Amino acid sequence: MKIVICDDEIPTLNLLEKILDWEELGITGIFKAYNGKEALSIIRKEKPEILITDIIMPEMDGLELIGRIREEAIKIRIIILSAFNEFGYAQKAIGYGVKGYLLKPLDEEKLETMVQESIQDIETDLSKKEVYRK
Repeated sequence: MKIVICDDEIPTLNLLEKILDWEELGITGIFKAYNGKEALSIIRKEKPEILITDIIMPEMDGLELIGRIREEAIKIRIIILSAFNEFGYAQKAIGYGVKGYLLKPLDEEKLETMVQESIQDIETDLSKKEVYRK
């Protein structure tokens, strides 16, 4: 599985890349993006299964990124990280069907749980497709 992590703060991006044992979780490809525009380009090209994104970023923010992903019907699990405990952001994110909304500073255990749940959801979807193919 592949993952895109997107945040305009380089220290946060580097932390996200190292905070979990991605390989142990089954993640073989990690792609970093500094804004939504860059993330969308990577998503279109690499077809990752999971996106972890900030909301407030230059060029294209996280909510616009998620909106574009949904418009293009790209299948991807999304986890939002934000420094803003703003109900409006969370409400809009839920409307886009995101897996979770985590606040910064990052809770490593919550992030790992959300990633694991996302992976389980993906594996369940894949096994359902296999059943329907038979």
